[in-house]
Amino acid sequence: MTEFRSFRAWLAGRFGNRSEAIKQGHINAAKIDQRKWSRLQTSFVQLNSGWNAHPVDPNATIAIEHNLLRLEIDCVFDDQNLDRGTQRFAISFPSCWRYRLSGTNDEGWYDGQCRFSGVAPQWGEFYEVKGDLRLDCPVLSWTAVADGPAKDSRHFLFYFKDETFECDALGWNREPVSRFEASQD
Repeated sequence: MTEFRSFRAWLAGRFGNRSEAIKQGHINAAKIDQRKWSRLQTSFVQLNSGWNAHPVDPNATIAIEHNLLRLEIDCVFDDQNLDRGTQRFAISFPSCWRYRLSGTNDEGWYDGQCRFSGVAPQWGEFYEVKGDLRLDCPVLSWTAVADGPAKDSRHFLFYFKDETFECDALGWNREPVSRFEASQD
């Protein structure tokens, strides 16, 4: 089983911390200043509070108009019993320049097969990912929406039960989808 950890966690496990690694000569402080050091870390900001994608089948669909990506999913709320149904929401990502919706699933994540296994706080949440995005993973297949990133592009990640959604955009917004709109598929 391959274990994926952040560079900082690996370094701390191997050398104690950055200061200890410098003292032991394992890293050159002149080559890695504090700003660069912080970029080697991966951090997650959870964006969904009180709501989440349906835990079994969020029925994710993607629509793109120019460089606005619209992800529609069935959502549940923390105080909602699943027997009472779900509500469909659209999460819009303005100035999206690339996205992917892949088959990475929860079993693979728990088995250490996901590039954020052991690093992301937990499966099934919506995050903004900062720092090391671990994009060197060869299995990533992106769909380009624009030629390249906007200046202040941010990286978003949403783990569903049997899929993973990621995109790079300027921000995000969540709004309910009306029943009329949802039935026009």
